[in-house]
Amino acid sequence: MNISAAYYQWNSTQPEADKTSFKKTLDTWKKKDLHQWIDNLHGSIHYLFINGNTVPYYLPNHRQRHEAYVGSIVNQYIVYGLEEYEEKNGKKPWIGWLKKGVAGLFRTLQLDKTIHIDMNLLSTSFASCNSALDYWEASAHLMERYPRHALVIRGMTRPELIEPLEDYGYWRITNRKIYQVDMSSGFPKKKRPLQQDVKRWTKQEDYEWRPVDYNDENELTRILELYRSIYLEKHSRLNPRYTPGFVRLALEKQWLMGEVLVNDKNYPVAVQLYLVQDGQITTPFIGYDVTVPREHRLYPFLNLRLMEKAQSGGYLLNMSSGAGTFKKQRGGVGQLEFLLVHDRHLPWFRRIPWRLLSYFTEKYARPYLEEHDV
Repeated sequence: MNISAAYYQWNSTQPEADKTSFKKTLDTWKKKDLHQWIDNLHGSIHYLFINGNTVPYYLPNHRQRHEAYVGSIVNQYIVYGLEEYEEKNGKKPWIGWLKKGVAGLFRTLQLDKTIHIDMNLLSTSFASCNSALDYWEASAHLMERYPRHALVIRGMTRPELIEPLEDYGYWRITNRKIYQVDMSSGFPKKKRPLQQDVKRWTKQEDYEWRPVDYNDENELTRILELYRSIYLEKHSRLNPRYTPGFVRLALEKQWLMGEVLVNDKNYPVAVQLYLVQDGQITTPFIGYDVTVPREHRLYPFLNLRLMEKAQSGGYLLNMSSGAGTFKKQRGGVGQLEFLLVHDRHLPWFRRIPWRLLSYFTEKYARPYLEEHDV
């Protein structure tokens, strides 16, 4: 295929994204208003240097009602949660009233007056520190600087970080259920759906993978169209609305890597951006053409490509959340992910909404997640 050379080439020996590439990305983000990188985020991004680690943190505009869920606890747990309930159970008139009333109450109680530690604007990411002490050092600095904000760390799964942080005063709220598979020893055995995906890919001649041409404006427009058709139109408007500038910068600075699945006319029908860090790989950004017949297996091909990348690098694959049955059939093992909260420095009335959120989440959401493959 004849394509532009202006892309970041992936290969099996590709090194992981280093600390420098992410810091360069952060430095560029800070030069403009954040909503120029993500349409529906209106706070500000900052970072700390802690013992050689770049620890990003996000300061939300807690008065904004329509923030992406990655920057709003209210929108993630209440609004997005009720939207998912409607998606599974059908629209109910009372859900709209509940969303408006409960979300309004928690905003009044300032649940969104938070500092998001380790926030890198992605829905799925990895810990920036391998030591709970480093996280606590960052927390102490932020409590001194923002004494009226609760501190939260999203996406925690590692007991060796969670348990010491609980000793420092953090406590956990169930966040979501993710799926992981260790690809260091090759593809999972005895997974017939996965074997079928491999066979279908081998036999097909309609599509092939190539790197994203991030200097082609038309290609950037197309991959954002594919992303939005899944994350925003199929799922929720509360997912991040990335701009062309965000994608171009992430690929240019080599923080993320990207590929498109193209047809015989070199036209993208699917896209996937990869984050590789600390022996792990995930994709926080996918999209595919929903008008292509399901028989063409675009989503299974995206998953298969991600598993190939994980296998070639010997990575632990974080398959993120959703489509639990599909992922389990391909080797994914379910694991709860937690939001860690520190609010001991706040007055008692500011701690009330956190206790309410914890009560309802642990009483209703956690048992459901543990029982179902969601």
